[in-house]
Amino acid sequence: SRVVSIPREIIDVFSRAGGASFLVRGDPGSGKTIFALSVCKAFSGSNECFYVTARSTADEVKRYYPIAEELLDERRVIDATESKAEVGLETAVSLRMYDKPSFLQKLYSMTKAEEKAPIIVIDSLEALKASLKIPDGDVSFEEALIDIGRETNGKILFVSERTEKSFLDYLVDGVISLQKENRNGFFLRLIRIEKMRGVSIAHPVYLFTLEGGAFNAVSFEALSMSQKVIRANAKFELIYREPAIDGHVSTGIKRLDDLIGGYLKGSLNLIEIERGVGELYDYFYLPTVINHVIGGGKVFLIPPGGLSADFMKHVLTSILPEAKVKKEVVIAEYGEKTNDAVTMLKGDDLLQDAELIFQHLEEGGLLVAGMDTLQHIYGLDELKRSLGRLIARVKRSRIVMVGIVKYGQEVIDLLNHLADTHLKVGNVNGNVVAYGIIPHTPVFHPFLAEGRVLEVGITVIM
Repeated sequence: SRVVSIPREIIDVFSRAGGASFLVRGDPGSGKTIFALSVCKAFSGSNECFYVTARSTADEVKRYYPIAEELLDERRVIDATESKAEVGLETAVSLRMYDKPSFLQKLYSMTKAEEKAPIIVIDSLEALKASLKIPDGDVSFEEALIDIGRETNGKILFVSERTEKSFLDYLVDGVISLQKENRNGFFLRLIRIEKMRGVSIAHPVYLFTLEGGAFNAVSFEALSMSQKVIRANAKFELIYREPAIDGHVSTGIKRLDDLIGGYLKGSLNLIEIERGVGELYDYFYLPTVINHVIGGGKVFLIPPGGLSADFMKHVLTSILPEAKVKKEVVIAEYGEKTNDAVTMLKGDDLLQDAELIFQHLEEGGLLVAGMDTLQHIYGLDELKRSLGRLIARVKRSRIVMVGIVKYGQEVIDLLNHLADTHLKVGNVNGNVVAYGIIPHTPVFHPFLAEGRVLEVGITVIM
């Protein structure tokens, strides 16, 4: 059974007693039909869904949208297309060749007879009006359908093929716009809540996916992985993720391993952070560190700017046994020594300090380095002069290096040419997302799964 996730504002208004009407619009392929069916799915326990199809035949709806197959009672799939094809679903209701009064009367009698309040999906409004020979400018049809919703305490969902505003915007209680966008070659889906009468709109724009044939809005993640772990104040169950490919180490995120194959031993793996991400980029490197330590691997960590060695030790010991962290992990920083467990960098010569890395790490070891921290310690000139040689030695030693570089750092040009994998992490309307440049991947959103098992998942935008 497909899982759906609908924005809270829409759930709230559909949960209210009484009739209401909504307009869902968007370009072809934006996800309007799957969204409407997913709303029906979300309320299948409390409401009865009636699906009026005027674009595709009843057979085609079931064939193209698997969620309809598992959701819709065939007696409530109402075929109002102009197709001459026979309806294969024996019990599907055919309203072809009906006129406007007959259609409204039939729909009212069907929905009024139900014990549960109906959700009536009109897909699409323009196709239905054409099928019933109703002039485009005649809004009395829409008004009559809205009245049916009021009389039956039901919800009317008008699916529109038009994206521009119309008189219907003012008649309905809610207006929802679905969009698909191409941003620099990467595909996004956005749902905009333009109007929702009587409901406070906390988030007017949500990122969503149609992966698996169902609508799923991406939940807003306000806290970094570190913050969530510390606030949980509990010991998690830990699972070691085997590498997906021989000669690699796991990213610690199963779905990310599926997308990029994990990290090759002897590689530079770049995580580039754009503006507006805050500290939420830790969803992309902390799982790698944790998984590596669980598997008995050694880690050398130079925390990104703004994160002290003491804080990183606190995060790791909140998740992993303290003795294991002490044995497997070296956390390095520059400045005054505050903790015996922290290794100090001298800060004069990058390659000289890097000897500490190679003393601790062996083949398959993990080096995580904040490039802003390295630039602060050694200066840009020294970084440009020595970083390439450091990375070359890392690769020869078959060490896995994860380099975290933040927006505005000039060293990105050098790292771009040396990277074996390259993820870019950004902010889309308040959602942290990432996408692979090397290799190319769809846009995806990270989240910490609920439950006692510590697991980061990703939602792929499809």
